[in-house]
Amino acid sequence: MDPNRLKQLLTKYLNGESLTEEEATALHQWEAGFEHVEGLRETISDTELAEMRNRLWSQIAGNTVKNTPFRKKKTAIIAFLRVAAAAIVIIAAGVWIWTYQSRDKRSDISLYTSNEIMPGNNKATLTLADGKMINLEDEKNGLVAAQAQASVLKVKSGQIAYTNDASTTETDVFNTLTTPIGGQYSVALPDGSKVTLNAGSSLKFPVAFNGKHRRVELKGEGYFEISHNASMPFLVSVGDMEVHDLGTAFNINAYDDEPIIQTTLVEGLAEVKYKDKTVPLEPGNAAVHSGNVLEVKKVNVEQVIAWRNGLFQFESADVRQILRQLARWYNVEVVYENGAYKKQITGKALRNSTLSEMLRILELSGVHCRLEGRKIIISDL
Repeated sequence: MDPNRLKQLLTKYLNGESLTEEEATALHQWEAGFEHVEGLRETISDTELAEMRNRLWSQIAGNTVKNTPFRKKKTAIIAFLRVAAAAIVIIAAGVWIWTYQSRDKRSDISLYTSNEIMPGNNKATLTLADGKMINLEDEKNGLVAAQAQASVLKVKSGQIAYTNDASTTETDVFNTLTTPIGGQYSVALPDGSKVTLNAGSSLKFPVAFNGKHRRVELKGEGYFEISHNASMPFLVSVGDMEVHDLGTAFNINAYDDEPIIQTTLVEGLAEVKYKDKTVPLEPGNAAVHSGNVLEVKKVNVEQVIAWRNGLFQFESADVRQILRQLARWYNVEVVYENGAYKKQITGKALRNSTLSEMLRILELSGVHCRLEGRKIIISDL
């Protein structure tokens, strides 16, 4: 493919623009066959090729390739290798760019282990009312369980759905969906509402909604898409705080290791209640609960729900916040070698990146780190 055409397609892809079927096919064919390009395999070793496939080589926003040790006639093609597995990048727009650095650069330090740590995936445990626990990752699509006239179906990887006879189903029969560290999962509730759980989270809910309210309990983080019913409001209990749905989609981040509980409204209307205080929310606003304080602030919704869209996305975020997300998604521990560490980072990357790829991004952003087993060691040196 002509390098200028390739650059055009990659730029379009990275900017989130839709590709035509012809463009998508061309990009796919290029990616599938790039390592067979004449002369390419003679210029780089297998190790170098593997490394190249896990990075974005060029500054897509610019027109040059800097610090590249391979300056032969195929450089223009090499410069765009492996976009699908790389982080999405343009620094000026608030997105990381991965560029190749000379081998004596700090950012090229080896962060790989013999067994690469892969990202999380769709896995969860469903605990039924009688205490039976079902590993959903091992279940085939179809009927998973039947209880109190309610059926649980695995409709696809990463999602279960409830169906029931509302006239006969008991309202005090509860199930709990739990995602482990390194897992995520979705559930379609009996009323048609959908909840997607992030890693290390749980949702307790009845197998039928027959009372005055539809109440569920959340721990961790969940994205809610509520089927509105004015005569039976949807309530989410998070500790001693409640979120009241008024026909909405919203995200609640309530991890125990986070300093705040944040409820972000994506669309519709909602109210957040804490003790005797109630705050209304409009799209783009978040209710932030810290200590005994509940206040509303404007937030970047795209950033808040990036996890649900398969991304890590940060805007002047404290590096500790970023590392907490990485720890939950990759099931690793973070150790700060020299105590307090303060740095802010702006950018985004794919959540299906390997941990080594993510650590290289941190290195290029000035966060010095290394991987020892399942520990990320952070140094301020």
